[in-house]
Amino acid sequence: MSVGSGRELATGAMHALECVDYRIKLTPQEKLTIDLSAPTKFSAYVRGPFIIVKTEQYTKEIQLLERTV
Repeated sequence: MSVGSGRELATGAMHALECVDYRIKLTPQEKLTIDLSAPTKFSAYVRGPFIIVKTEQYTKEIQLLERTV
């Protein structure tokens, strides 16, 4: 999920990265850093620093999704 003025760019970057993630194993933090680079580069309204917040519930959902794929 992404929000703000760069949400479309970030969402597109997330999708593209997920398409190749089976070859390159990245941590969630590494994925987000890469995903945020697209709106930073292509939007005049987006810039760092970015704060990445991790919640326990979301982590459990991700683990469940990874097991089903």
